Amino acid sequence: MPRRKEPPEPPPIHERLNDPDHVTRLSAMGELLRPGSDPGPHRQDITDRLQDENESIRKLAVLLLSTLGAAHELGLALEEKQPVAIRLAAASCLGQLGPKAEPATAPLCRSIRSRADQLRFLSSFALGKIGAPAVPPLRRLLVDPEPSVLCAVVDALGWIGTDAQPSVPEIERLAGHPDAKLRLACPAALIKITGKASAGVPALTRNLEESDDEEIRAESAHRLAGLRDAAKDARPALLAATKDRSPKVRAKSAVALVTTGVPAPQAVEAVSPLLRDTDADVRAHAAMSLAHLGPEARQALPELRRMSQDPNERVVAVSKAAVERIDAPAKS
Repeated sequence: MPRRKEPPEPPPIHERLNDPDHVTRLSAMGELLRPGSDPGPHRQDITDRLQDENESIRKLAVLLLSTLGAAHELGLALEEKQPVAIRLAAASCLGQLGPKAEPATAPLCRSIRSRADQLRFLSSFALGKIGAPAVPPLRRLLVDPEPSVLCAVVDALGWIGTDAQPSVPEIERLAGHPDAKLRLACPAALIKITGKASAGVPALTRNLEESDDEEIRAESAHRLAGLRDAAKDARPALLAATKDRSPKVRAKSAVALVTTGVPAPQAVEAVSPLLRDTDADVRAHAAMSLAHLGPEARQALPELRRMSQDPNERVVAVSKAAVERIDAPAKS
């Protein structure tokens, strides 16, 4: 019998990464993503794929560079000529690298000026994670004429915290800016930077209670939620805001109640009625808030179980997850 021929060895991965056929290149990239693979020796080839004509290959290149901690190369994926999806993926990966993303500080600062809301947010978050080295370039952006950019810069400085102390006078000046959302971003950042609740909680609380604009009230509740225990003085206002005429405000306030540490019995009493709210988003946020309380929200279980029949799929999914979280200890 003739000897069966062995299949030919595939070309080296370097060749396949540069093959004219995009399917071959895609397969080679996928191979490098497998557990146990070592993409390190192919770093330059992977970086070259950031310019690939195929967007899926570019995305895989971003993922591989992230596994290598290649912050400088990921910064190349933030160039304006890149599709927004690639820039979003790169900014997200840089955020996960934390301080190791410092080599990408400059391109992140350019991306924070993007018109794409999500890209601004992810770039701001990544710069916040970089920490002190990002403070000087961020401060230079505090003269930008665009309020949405200023908000993102202020948020980044807030995430940096105490190391952003040199920016306090500039943020204090911006707190009087005509743009309402920027006026809310500034006190939230000042609290995180100075550690003093008095630097911003009164202003946020006042906006929550007094503003005629539902967007401002909702943003105020959202900002207070992010401050956690530092916003404890705003708890009475947040309890009242669960009855606000705006669904957005009710939803944001339900979350803020549990993140700011309102005692569980009070939080359950205030949030439980929202499980029957006419707005699906409010019902979903209420369920999420009760889930956060865990077993302390046990008295809400009957209502949460009833929500398995809710007409909104998201509400059903969130309520089921809440029941599992709250009821889990009883089943163990």
